Amino acid sequence: MSVNTHKPFILIVLFLIIIFGCGLRLFHLGNFPPKGESYDEYAWTFLGTNLLTSLTPKSWSYFPYPIKEHRTIQGNYYPIVKPFLDNPPLFSLFPGSIQALSGKAYDDPLPLSILRLSMLPIAALNMFLIYLICSRLFGEKTGLFGTLLFATIPTIVFANRLILSENFLTTILFLHIWCKKWLKKAHGIKRGLSKSQ
Repeated sequence: MSVNTHKPFILIVLFLIIIFGCGLRLFHLGNFPPKGESYDEYAWTFLGTNLLTSLTPKSWSYFPYPIKEHRTIQGNYYPIVKPFLDNPPLFSLFPGSIQALSGKAYDDPLPLSILRLSMLPIAALNMFLIYLICSRLFGEKTGLFGTLLFATIPTIVFANRLILSENFLTTILFLHIWCKKWLKKAHGIKRGLSKSQ
């Protein structure tokens, strides 16, 4: 295979792996992991929805806030607090945006099969970042293999479906690793140029 055709082939394979990985994450999205596997999914959704619709950090928490609103939402008990200060709010904007765009209030959450769609762009980005990191460290074939593993290992697939901040923290970690490697390479090039002068 010539050099000119090698890179497009790699990119096509990478694209197919990411599409396949996203397909696995969509398969029975609302059924598994089952509803209630982590009620943090609703904590993040409530928080993001309230931030986007009323600019109020409001969600459920079991921490000892002085004032709580005792609510039953879709058959489950939630002690609602405001301001909600359990976690930094940035991640909540992903699921909250879907709920807010639906026009429904935070206490009438959409089905998980819809809310969990907010995790798909994060999962796709993480697959791409895995490729960038692995290919930079170990070569393009290893990059593709690492991406394939990340895309298909069942525990990773199931974890990527849940509306949990760990998925976004993974993105931040991967971006940190990638930027560090990129800066190290740029610094090496700069040093090489200065020595040649």
